[in-house]
Amino acid sequence: MNQLMKRTVLLLALTAGLLLGACGGGSSLPVATGKASITAINAIKGSPDMNFLIEERAIGQVSYQNTTATASYDDLDYTFNFDIFFAGDTVLTRLASQHIDFVADQHYTILASGTIAAPVLTVWDVPQRAFADADTVFQARFSHTSDSLRAIAFDVYFALDGVAPVLGQEVATLNFGELSDALDFEADGYVV
Repeated sequence: MNQLMKRTVLLLALTAGLLLGACGGGSSLPVATGKASITAINAIKGSPDMNFLIEERAIGQVSYQNTTATASYDDLDYTFNFDIFFAGDTVLTRLASQHIDFVADQHYTILASGTIAAPVLTVWDVPQRAFADADTVFQARFSHTSDSLRAIAFDVYFALDGVAPVLGQEVATLNFGELSDALDFEADGYVV
């Protein structure tokens, strides 16, 4: 091999080594350390069913006065979207979006309220509860999501079926958009 060919081969080998070394470095992509969960509530009176998405992937559909099933994802950041079909349209319309940077072991709820023309998104995040197999309790939280009663705070009573509400024994007093603290109740039949 002549001297020029040796230099060319050496130069190509060094270049290839540098390129491979640069590609082999640590990734700049975020790394998940755990999971978080999310649900959505549709409190927009008269709205059609809304499609709830993580980025552009469907999580579920939510009708007025209902919630989606809980979905779990890595503790990264995401944009959650609400899309609807307007009457006569053939494509979905993006109604609203919410960016959330998930924290491991948290549960997020997005409340969609207001109107179709002016939706308002409220995000609640609370620690996820781990129940033991032997637990006989369930955890409940209450929220005020009635747009027509937005200006009114109200008391929430939660008692066994057949037990009348007693003044002073409310489990929460809530203004619009508020979420109560978590409360534990023994498994049984209750009335709100």
